[in-house]
Amino acid sequence: RDENTCQNCGLTDIYKAENSNWIVRLDVHHIDGNKHNSFLENLTTLCRKCHISIHREIREVIEEYA
Repeated sequence: RDENTCQNCGLTDIYKAENSNWIVRLDVHHIDGNKHNSFLENLTTLCRKCHISIHREIREVIEEYA
């Protein structure tokens, strides 16, 4: 559905074929944070860097308001 493309930064897994010393890892991200909610509308494709960054931002917001 997302054509093997990070929906945040646009990076694709095609890059690894062009530059073999750098591997793109794509993850499935649960938009609502509920890993048990695997309906397609709750899922999106992110590269590892964006996935980690989004979860870091979520943690920072939670800690700020805790």
